[in-house]
Amino acid sequence: MFLSTKISGYIRSLYYSYAACIFFIILWVISNAYFHTELLTIFGESGAIYMAKIANIFSYMSLTFAFIYSCHLTSAIHENKFKLWEIMTIVIMTIYAFYVNFISGKTIIGVTIESPSHFTIHFGQATPIFFLSLFIYTFLTLLKLIRSIKSNHIKIKQLKSIYTALGMIIYLITTATFHLITTFIYDDFSLTWLPPFLAIICLIIVGYTSVNYRFYSWRHLIHSTIRIVLTLSIYIIPIIFISANNDKNVYITFSVLWCFTYILHWKKITRLSAKISSLLVYKELYTPIDKIYTTSKEIHNSSQDLIATISQILKLDGELSIISLDDNLNSIYRKYLYEHKSALIIDEIEYQLYDRKHNDLNKIYYNMLENNSAVILPIFDNNDSIFQLLLLPRKSNGFLYANEEVHAIQYLLKEASFYLYCEHKIKQSQKAAISISYEMKTPLKEVKSYISKIEKRIKSTEKSTLLLHNIIDIYKAINYGNQIINTSLNDIERIPLTDHDKEYVCMGDILRESINDYTYDNEKYTDRIFLDVKDDFIVHANKTKIVFIIFNLLKNATYYFNSHPESTVEIKIISGLSFNKLIFKDYGPGIEKDIIDNIFNNFFTYKKHNGTGLGLSYCKRVMKAIDGDIYCNSVFGEHTEFVLIFPNINHSNNIKESTKIHIMNT
Repeated sequence: MFLSTKISGYIRSLYYSYAACIFFIILWVISNAYFHTELLTIFGESGAIYMAKIANIFSYMSLTFAFIYSCHLTSAIHENKFKLWEIMTIVIMTIYAFYVNFISGKTIIGVTIESPSHFTIHFGQATPIFFLSLFIYTFLTLLKLIRSIKSNHIKIKQLKSIYTALGMIIYLITTATFHLITTFIYDDFSLTWLPPFLAIICLIIVGYTSVNYRFYSWRHLIHSTIRIVLTLSIYIIPIIFISANNDKNVYITFSVLWCFTYILHWKKITRLSAKISSLLVYKELYTPIDKIYTTSKEIHNSSQDLIATISQILKLDGELSIISLDDNLNSIYRKYLYEHKSALIIDEIEYQLYDRKHNDLNKIYYNMLENNSAVILPIFDNNDSIFQLLLLPRKSNGFLYANEEVHAIQYLLKEASFYLYCEHKIKQSQKAAISISYEMKTPLKEVKSYISKIEKRIKSTEKSTLLLHNIIDIYKAINYGNQIINTSLNDIERIPLTDHDKEYVCMGDILRESINDYTYDNEKYTDRIFLDVKDDFIVHANKTKIVFIIFNLLKNATYYFNSHPESTVEIKIISGLSFNKLIFKDYGPGIEKDIIDNIFNNFFTYKKHNGTGLGLSYCKRVMKAIDGDIYCNSVFGEHTEFVLIFPNINHSNNIKESTKIHIMNT
């Protein structure tokens, strides 16, 4: 556990009583094992009687310390000491157990031995009372464990009590059933090894509960158990079935072939077992945890996608959020998150603060309460530094976050950390870009004001036509600059476009203007770009954004002109009844088949040292915003083709004509 604290007195008492219980169970196992070895026949009846009495005492002592464990548990909850009747019960019953077994000898009076594992124990007249004392211990222990569950108001303590109670209940019931009923009532001693074996398994669960604060859910544990059992059954059952064949050669041949087949297909068998187990436990082919691990490879777009994925899979009703780690939060969380790189869970902190004071934990606890956060997970950058925190709300059903859920979310954050870090840096850059854009507007306004004054003076002079045309060009440049700034600001702030921001324009005219502007400083590109605009169409969109798309596609298409001197670019527009197309085709190196599905993801770059990985994702976003789309076809080593789909604009000829006249006049 990431929170290390000093072990308090009652926890130490729990550990001691638990350790003593385990110790006597191990001795019980050893004493029972005696009856299934050759030692049983070697030492005869006297040795068997003595070992049977020893087994009785070890069994009794394990139940005694189980009862002491439950007493410590309830005493800790109610903050009181052992009660007198509890102490008297332990003392009186312990004295009686040793007396009837070793002094009076009235519990075991004889043992009939046939062979190892085949024997009959003859009980004395004191045995019923001795076994009754064991039932009393069992009843009192169960009563106290159930009481500890009801009395706990802290969820971690309550869950620990439930796990402990279940482990102890299984141990006590199996002990009572096999060790007492089957042996004492039915004289069946063939299964005397089973109670100690089950007791060890159950008390391992109790031990796991005692030393941990974060647990795997029961559904996950059941699912894992069924999956393992199915996987082993598929391997073992055919071998057991064929073993019925008396032909040894057939059995050996089949076993070798089956083992070889199993090794070849073990992954498929494991996946099949996992699906069957998931259907039985979760009623779905895949568990929620499997879904998180599977979708972690597909989180490439934004933090919102990450939040939506976690919320949907874990079925969280509250709001998830990702926040940046500022100086204030850094001072609060640094110690625990940097040292342990684990999750902070409010219920675990509440458990830690229950019986001790801790200023740092108090700050974390109240900060999480203010943010309505049940879990905080750190998000690391490439330098292993925390730059963001993922805040998860409490579950709507009131359950705690299970260990497998926390691990799965941590894995998801690790896989998505690069994209989250890039998004974080972009948001920081966006803030700077907004500031710069507003700063740029100020000098443009001043330039526009000065030009207006110059224009008035020029109009009063003769031969001013050429100068006025130049001033008009300057006005156009300033207006276009403002338009670019406004469009960029809208993109940065994610402000949706209104009809006022859109206009009807001819695609052919946009292409001509864009190509002329793009090749202004690169005239050598002009002869390698071929434009076909015979089948023109009208677009209703923000012109500046369409120009951005064309520039980006031109930049991608001409990027390999130097390394591929024979490559050219073909641009063609096709109008249709339901939609129109703009096709960019370049004869460069092409794109590999396994790469092409990723090119529209944010931050994805391909063989470009200076690329940001944002160009094509921006194109995709703009095209989707106007109810269009963009996709790519490529043959590696031959060509790459981008196809842009535009919705067909069903408007009157008057609009078309007015649009064309407006474009011609400008």
